[in-house]
Amino acid sequence: MIETLDYGLQFLVLLFCGVYTGFQAARTRDRGWLILGFVYACYAMGDLYWLLCMLLEGETPNVFYISDLSWYASYIFLCLLLRLVREGKPPVRSLLPWLAPAFTAAAGLFFSRWGDNLSNLIAAVLMGWLGFLILQGLLGEARPAERRLHLVLAAFFLCEYGMWFASCFWSGDSLTNPYFWFDSGLTVVMALLVPVYRKGAAD
Repeated sequence: MIETLDYGLQFLVLLFCGVYTGFQAARTRDRGWLILGFVYACYAMGDLYWLLCMLLEGETPNVFYISDLSWYASYIFLCLLLRLVREGKPPVRSLLPWLAPAFTAAAGLFFSRWGDNLSNLIAAVLMGWLGFLILQGLLGEARPAERRLHLVLAAFFLCEYGMWFASCFWSGDSLTNPYFWFDSGLTVVMALLVPVYRKGAAD
């Protein structure tokens, strides 16, 4: 029951944000709004499939690749959004951003004890890329609004990994499972992307 409510609320938030960003993209012709709209659309499609399986079949989906592919696509669009934000900025001359792909590679090896190896590899590569871009934005030259965007996406990164680690050690459809707290945090973070990007676009 808790899982169904969790995914249902997240889907509604993503749907609202997706409609809003789509409207903003059409109104302003801004590529960033369009990319952000794709982020919401892809993540929402993954949530919708998961939610429908729980509502219609009473259990999490056996064919999880459909949701995973949608979520992976949203990671790609987040990376494209950060590349757009950093367009024209000087490169960051630091090795610290490489900590992100090193972490995701190590996490992927750890998760291989439970999940599919191909799925773990794809997640490690895409999240490593996203983490690398986040750290570049935080360490490099950036306006305050851009830095806030990178901080919000750092929270997204941490919530995703919080969910994945929690799912390895906890199970159960109750609020004692940390997975739902991280997923609720992810919903808040995804909602915050809209005002944070809007502020950056207005500056």
